[in-house]
Amino acid sequence: LANIGLKWHNTMILAKWEHTFCNNAIMQHSIYYTDYKNNFNLTQESIGFDLLSKITDIAYHGLFKQRSFSIGFDAIRHKIEPQSPNFTQILTSTNTVFEKLNTHEFSLSVDKTFALPHDMALNPGLRSSAYIDQNNETHMAIDPSISLSMYRNKWDFSTTLSSRHQFIYQTGFSAVGLPTEFWMTSDSKHKPQKSLNAIATFGYKIFPNCRISTELYYKYLKDIIEYNGSLLDFIQTQYNLDNHLYQGNGCNYGINLMCMASLGKVSGWIGYNWGRALRTFHDKNLNGEYPANHERISEFNFVGTYDINTHWKIGATYVFASGTPFTSPLYSYLFSGNLITQYGEHNARRLSPYSRLDI
Repeated sequence: LANIGLKWHNTMILAKWEHTFCNNAIMQHSIYYTDYKNNFNLTQESIGFDLLSKITDIAYHGLFKQRSFSIGFDAIRHKIEPQSPNFTQILTSTNTVFEKLNTHEFSLSVDKTFALPHDMALNPGLRSSAYIDQNNETHMAIDPSISLSMYRNKWDFSTTLSSRHQFIYQTGFSAVGLPTEFWMTSDSKHKPQKSLNAIATFGYKIFPNCRISTELYYKYLKDIIEYNGSLLDFIQTQYNLDNHLYQGNGCNYGINLMCMASLGKVSGWIGYNWGRALRTFHDKNLNGEYPANHERISEFNFVGTYDINTHWKIGATYVFASGTPFTSPLYSYLFSGNLITQYGEHNARRLSPYSRLDI
């Protein structure tokens, strides 16, 4: 018998100043503080452990926008604590405190919208980034993007191509459907994650207050991180996080369908999403293609409101989604009072479908 507990919290403080000039140019300045922390603990007979992880950001965001041109700047200081296992057995304890990692991230982005004939618009953009890891090594990236949009009386179309680098990322237990993820940083051993994105959207107005739309998307992912450990790995005195991390590639693709309407006192939307999120690894312990931990192949959403009168309104939200993947245990047994578990193929099973109604 094991007792398991989990605590987590988010904190955010934001100060924002905005000024509009006489030529309709806008200048924005934001300073913010964010903090995320979780603490997982397990107690079983004579053993127990706590697992703390957290990330704290202090950042500045600046934006200048004038008509169809904008330029933005971001500076972020990350303080990351990936994991700090504290293992206790009878009267002894082992506290494996991981180093608190201080990193810095800077980015500069510009974009411009050009009006084209026949109600078309072209929007190219460029984002440059610099990331300084805990070893004072600098990682540079340049991410271009371009989108083309077209508008008519009843329909609209847009397509976007872009790339993106991500220097900090989340990973966590693959066998637990709880917020046990922790944040990690790019460094000499873990490359920055990259993505190439392609999106096409088409919308059509059936009548003035009703619009249907469809979106096709494909995202190629490179150098993504997956955690493939189990809960009891942390009680090992020689635990090493890197032994449970695998880096590989992946892809996300799918289609989103939506219908939005406003009919007098009734308004809302209905949406259906179908998509896959696949990951490919080439490691002796994890080799092949697997679904990602967060993959929901199908998801249906409904949001509706009804205005009873000027003072009262009733609304409802309904979500139905297919279950996410998880790694199922093959068998478990007790050895000297300790629970030993052997897991099956990575993310080969799925949780039951998720259904929720809020009124």
